[in-house]
Amino acid sequence: MLSLEAVAWTPRLWNVVVFLTISLHLSSGTPTEKHQKVDVRYCLNISKDLLNEVKESLRHPDVTGGFNCTDNVIVLEDFTQNHTSTVWTCSPVQESGRCEKSGDSHGCRFSPEQCYQNITADLQIYQAMLQDFIRITGKVCKHIQDLLKALNSDSTYEEAYVDGGSTTEDEEIHTIEFPQRMVLCNILQAFKLRTITINRVMNYLNETQL
Repeated sequence: MLSLEAVAWTPRLWNVVVFLTISLHLSSGTPTEKHQKVDVRYCLNISKDLLNEVKESLRHPDVTGGFNCTDNVIVLEDFTQNHTSTVWTCSPVQESGRCEKSGDSHGCRFSPEQCYQNITADLQIYQAMLQDFIRITGKVCKHIQDLLKALNSDSTYEEAYVDGGSTTEDEEIHTIEFPQRMVLCNILQAFKLRTITINRVMNYLNETQL
């Protein structure tokens, strides 16, 4: 049986592992992703499927077992903080106080290219974290991969997805213990919110065809 101390500290240790994983993946990619013409409608369809798979994964017994994994119970962590600014760069109307104070109207213009770059980075970050739970998140990772390809990203980390799938089921059953379920719950809930944002952005871009 896990002690209260183990339950309290193990997720924090996992956060360290997650951070190192993110750093390794981001450092191995290109500094600036380049995107050719993007089929926005196709991306929108994939992002809808991705959101559905994330919601489905949140109902998996290895995620929900032993505690209430809902976004109004757990304290969500922004895993992309200091790495991306998707909400800012993908906002169609950027008339916030930051724009007004800076006086830089050019820097406040909506840029689909910058938006795609930030979405790509978001997807890569979550893809890297979800690899450790591939038996549960396999379909989610597959849809992430599909969306990265649809965004014409120069770096999709397909190798990481393939390698992650090589973990045996027995090994994963052994690793999905209560502290790790808490970690996975937090990751999936945070990714659900980011995927909702991506869906809204893709829907806006599809309607306006920017």
